[in-house]
Amino acid sequence: MTKNKIYKKLFWVTNDKVVEKLDDNFVMCGTKNWNFYFSKVKNVKKSDYEEMQNVELVEFENKKEMFNFWNLLDDNKKIDWSLEHQSPYILKSI
Repeated sequence: MTKNKIYKKLFWVTNDKVVEKLDDNFVMCGTKNWNFYFSKVKNVKKSDYEEMQNVELVEFENKKEMFNFWNLLDDNKKIDWSLEHQSPYILKSI
């Protein structure tokens, strides 16, 4: 692991049309299921997002390290993973 960040609240935006409006608060796009995650959702209808609490974003040096970590996680902690950024990431509950 290279670094991590804890979010008390993180938002999974379920409406693709809303995603473009929230670029300033973008956290991650998941490769696993192509979900978009944001740290804040202003002026968005409640029906267009789901709120998650106590989430950790973990950054890795490479995808092998990321998948090794992912495979060791309890299934109830797994949220999503991503290879869509400069570094591989995992979102997990804490």
